[in-house]
Amino acid sequence: MSVELFRAQAELFKLLTHPLRIQILYLLATGEKTVTELMKLTNASQTIVSQHLAKLRAQKVVKTRKVGTTVYYSLKIPDIITVCKVLQTIIKEMAKENQQIADFLMQVTS
Repeated sequence: MSVELFRAQAELFKLLTHPLRIQILYLLATGEKTVTELMKLTNASQTIVSQHLAKLRAQKVVKTRKVGTTVYYSLKIPDIITVCKVLQTIIKEMAKENQQIADFLMQVTS
């Protein structure tokens, strides 16, 4: 594999470093949403949701559709959810052998 492909992979992983971005991806996996809908579902402000959507759009993971003045967001690459689920599986496997990770998972899922 080329170094450029490794860099692209690293950029994708950087995109997944914020919990809210991951949450937005999961929400968009259920169907297109507006910023207002995402705000309500995440309890985040319009500014924060919009900033995260901009990062997702810049990496071509999310696409938009405009109807009048309303912008609808959806996944451009639905396989991104597969990546997230694989990462969850890896984290759970790691937690089996690392009590610190297990304790952290208990905190964030409680």
